[in-house]
Amino acid sequence: LRRVPLARGCKINGRAYSKYSPDEFESVGMLAAIDPTIQTDFSDVAALQKECDFIAPSELSPNSATNDSPAAPNSDSFLAFSFASESMVDIDKVIDKMDEERHETLKRDFYPPAIEIPTPKSLTAARKSEYWPEWSAAYNMEIKNLMDHDTFKFEPDRKGAFKLGCKVVFKVKHDQFGCVTRFKCRLVVQGYNQIEDIHFDETFAPVAYLSTILLVLILACALNLDLWLLDFLGAFLHSVMPDRFPVFIKTPFGIDVPDGFMIRLHKSLYGTRNAGHLWWKDLRKALLELGFSQCPFDQCLFYKIDKDGTMTFLATWVDDVLIATNDPNIEQLRTKLRAMGFRIQTLEHLSWYLGLGIEITETHLVINQSAYIDKLLEKFGMTDCHAVSTPMLKCTFNVGDSPPAPKGTPYRELLGGLNHLVRFSRCDGLFSVFFLARYQNAPSVAHWIALKRILRYFKGTKDLCLRFRRGKASKEILLHLSAWCDADFAGCKDTRRSTSGYIIMVNGAPIVAKSRKQRLTAQSVCESETISAQDCTKDLVWLRGLIKWIFPEPLPPTDLHIDNQALIQIVTSKKNPAASKFFALRQYFLKEHKECGDINPIKVPTQDNLADLFTKPLGRIKFEYFRDRIFGV
Repeated sequence: LRRVPLARGCKINGRAYSKYSPDEFESVGMLAAIDPTIQTDFSDVAALQKECDFIAPSELSPNSATNDSPAAPNSDSFLAFSFASESMVDIDKVIDKMDEERHETLKRDFYPPAIEIPTPKSLTAARKSEYWPEWSAAYNMEIKNLMDHDTFKFEPDRKGAFKLGCKVVFKVKHDQFGCVTRFKCRLVVQGYNQIEDIHFDETFAPVAYLSTILLVLILACALNLDLWLLDFLGAFLHSVMPDRFPVFIKTPFGIDVPDGFMIRLHKSLYGTRNAGHLWWKDLRKALLELGFSQCPFDQCLFYKIDKDGTMTFLATWVDDVLIATNDPNIEQLRTKLRAMGFRIQTLEHLSWYLGLGIEITETHLVINQSAYIDKLLEKFGMTDCHAVSTPMLKCTFNVGDSPPAPKGTPYRELLGGLNHLVRFSRCDGLFSVFFLARYQNAPSVAHWIALKRILRYFKGTKDLCLRFRRGKASKEILLHLSAWCDADFAGCKDTRRSTSGYIIMVNGAPIVAKSRKQRLTAQSVCESETISAQDCTKDLVWLRGLIKWIFPEPLPPTDLHIDNQALIQIVTSKKNPAASKFFALRQYFLKEHKECGDINPIKVPTQDNLADLFTKPLGRIKFEYFRDRIFGV
C-alpha cells in the first residue's frame, strides 16, 4: 500500500490511518475512492454505497453499526473503498497487514508529513522532543545493531591514548510521497580528527555515475527487465578495520564498558575516514566471486549473463544497489550474499532510489521528484509563492550590479538542493542553477532573488517527469543515441568567456546534460562551438564504449547536431583554415572520431538546437518548446 500525505487522517475500525489518493492506492483486487471535496450531509449511506462497498467514518461513535452495515460518517472526513473484484476483501486483514509492515520505531497510528517533524541535533535534544519514544527505539536498535556486528573491542585503557568523539545523527525516513516510514539513528565517529598514516591510508570509495544509473533504467525498459533495490543493513559495519591502524573512541551512551577498559573499533563505524573504501572493497570482492564482471568504463557497474540467457545488471551507490534483471530467481542473490556474511535489509521492487520516485507502467518508466520539490519549498518557506513560467529572466547579472546578500542567507544550501534536482531528473533548470553557482562565494541580492525564482519555476512544473519509453528504439535497434551541442560566445559579462551546453539522448530520453563556463577565452564563435563539440564527443565516446562492453556489436555513428556551419565544414573536410590553427588539436580530435565512426556531424538550425537550452536564458515560448521536446510532452 502506498500512502500520500493529505490534509487529515481517518479511522478504520477504531484505528487511525492517513488517507489515500484514488490514483495511488492499489492493493489486491481493491481500489480506494476518496472525495475530499464533499463537506456535509452523508446521511444517505445507501446512495454512497452505490459507488463504494465500504465506508469508514473518521470517528466511530459508540452506537456505530458493525462492519457489515457501516454507520454514516459523522464528520467531513471519510474513507470509502470500492472493490474491483466481485469477491469481498476483508478490510481487517488489509489493515492487519499494514500493521505488520509498520516499522517498530513507529509508535503512533498517525504522523504528519516527514518534513513537519523536527530533526534533533543531539541526543539531549531528542530527549526533549515529543517524539522521544520513536527516537529512543531507533537509538536502541542502532546500539543493538552495532553489538550484533561485533563493532567494538574492549582493550585495557592506556593513559594518553587518542580517542575519537562520537555523535548521534537522527533522520526521519520517508517514502516518495513524503509519508513517514521509520525513525532512524546513526552513531557516527568524529572522523575529522583522524590523522592520515596513523588512523587510515586510502579513502577513495566510488559510486556509480548518474549516466550509468539512467542507462540501466533505459536498458530495463528496452529489454523488459525487472527492477529491484537491494539495501544492506549496517553496510559499513561489515568491513574489518586494519590492525595496523588502531582507532579508539570515547564511550557512547548506552554501552557498558568494564572498568579499566576502553573501546577499540573492530569494524569500520560510520564517520571513520576509510569506512567507505573498506566497504567498497568488500562488496566488489563479493560480487566478483559471484560471477559478475566489472565494467571498465564505470567500476560501480557489474554485469552477469547466465547460460540460460538471464542477464543481471548491478549499479552500486554505497549500500544501495540498483538491480535490473530477468532472472526469476533473483532472491538467490540475497541468499548468497547472506552466506558471505552480509546483512540484507530489503530486496524489493524499485519505487524509490536516491531521492527519486520511480513508477513503472505498461508503457513508460517515470521518474518523479515532486515530493523533493515540495520538501525544498517547505524548507525555504516558499510553499505559498507564486509560480513562474521560466527559471531565469533574459538578463545577465554582474557582480557589482546589486548589494551583497545579507549574512546568513542560505544561498549555498538552496543551490545544493536545486543541484540534486537538475542533475537527476529536471535538466530544464540546469543552466540557471549552474550559472548562479558561479557566484556562490559572494552572492548578491539579485542572485538570491534569481535563485528563488528557479524554485518558483519548479513549483509550477513539479508534475513534469522524466519518462523512459518501454521497448526497443525500433525493430532493428535496441538503443538509439543522438546528441546536440551549442555554445554562447562570450556570454559571461564578467570574464567574457563562453558557455558550453550539450545533451545526449538515448531512445528519446536525456541521459547526459551539461552546462558550464569554458575554461579558456574563445577568440571566435567557431572556437567556442569546437570546445563544446569536443566536450560532447568525449561523453559520447564514453557512453558508446559502455554500451559496446555490454553488447559487443557495432554501433552506427551517433548524430551530433551542430548549428555552426564553419565547424561542420572543418570536421567533414581535410581543410585547415589559417584562422583555426589556434585550436587545431580540438578539430583533429573531432575529425578522428568522425573517421572511426563514433560521430556524424549534422547541421541543425539554431531554432531547433536543443542544446541552446543549456547555454543562456531563453524567453518563455522558446524555452517551453525545447523543454517539451526533451521531456517528450
